[in-house]
Amino acid sequence: MGISDWAPCAEQELSRFQCATAVVPLDYAHPEGPTLSLAVLRQPASDPELRIGTLFAGVGGPGGAGFRWAAGGELLGGEIARRFDVVTFDQRGVGRSAQVRCFANAEEQQRFWSRVSIPPANPEQERDAARASRELAVGCAAHSGALLGHLTTVDVARDLDLLRRAVGDPKLSYEGGSYASYLGEVYGALFGDRVRAAPRLDDGSRRVHQRHPRRDREHGGGHRGGPRRIPAVVCRCGPTALRLRRRWETECHRGAGGYRRTGLAHPQ
Repeated sequence: MGISDWAPCAEQELSRFQCATAVVPLDYAHPEGPTLSLAVLRQPASDPELRIGTLFAGVGGPGGAGFRWAAGGELLGGEIARRFDVVTFDQRGVGRSAQVRCFANAEEQQRFWSRVSIPPANPEQERDAARASRELAVGCAAHSGALLGHLTTVDVARDLDLLRRAVGDPKLSYEGGSYASYLGEVYGALFGDRVRAAPRLDDGSRRVHQRHPRRDREHGGGHRGGPRRIPAVVCRCGPTALRLRRRWETECHRGAGGYRRTGLAHPQ
């Protein structure tokens, strides 16, 4: 498992960035089994002499793609861009990272979505949407069944931890809004001792952010851009993370190699 050498991204709209591929286990309960490839993108620090490390930037959704966000321009700017490599990626099952397929072809996909009203506006549309959801689930299982059971946020958090290790950072620096903020919570719940800095989430406090309109759109409208200051301390996990950790510790036991669940280990 690891990450390929960084190289300039091939597409014109991504030419300012570097691209790579990371190989991760499909099933972390069987790390020596089948793998999948994650598409990873890096915006190198503009002042390498003052570089602190890597800032991983998650994309919301779920279902948002890091490469689609990057195609719009600079990921993060200012002092962050000066002193951090900013890295984003397409999460497993999304975009360039083993995207889930639910239809036989593009025409079938277009026909399906053309008859679904999202969001439903009346009881009849609600019933139609429920039927369509069941139909969609059947299609996804038929075309991507082997992948569907391995697309949890915990899986993505473990991917993120492997990426952290691959870039050589002893602890994670992370930024993300919308669903990506929840991913940060899950990572903190699983790997709290490996977090250098992350947004303060779900604790009622106000996050200090500058506006970043394009990033807001990519993150589902709820994101408020990058922090004005370089995060220097770990922001403690809020109630969501504490609930996750209690659930994890209830369902798992801790052995010599870390928390385990049906053979699942958390290497450093």
